[in-house]
Amino acid sequence: MEIVGELIRQCIEENTIKVQNQEEYMERYERHTRRYEKMKKRYETIEAERQRRKEQNDRISAFAAILAGQSEMPIEFNDDLWLAAVDHATVNADETVTFTFKSGIEITEQM
Repeated sequence: MEIVGELIRQCIEENTIKVQNQEEYMERYERHTRRYEKMKKRYETIEAERQRRKEQNDRISAFAAILAGQSEMPIEFNDDLWLAAVDHATVNADETVTFTFKSGIEITEQM
């Protein structure tokens, strides 16, 4: 993006100091800006995915820390594990419950 941004800057600067065909200038300028916008959009997509993965890693790490703090795996209900793992539960009209975990996984169970 920096290189294409520099090409745009040079294109504009050249147009201010040198007489040139304005149609050719605009074509070159628009080609560079389209390329830049395409790269910017791709960058933003990658950055959003990176952020999503970082947040998911943070949630998994927090859950792993809670598990590591357990002296043994619980057989009965444990508030700390529930709060670390489950984002929310939805009771559906068809008498099922959908559990949405903090990882984004959903499991639907019949009541």
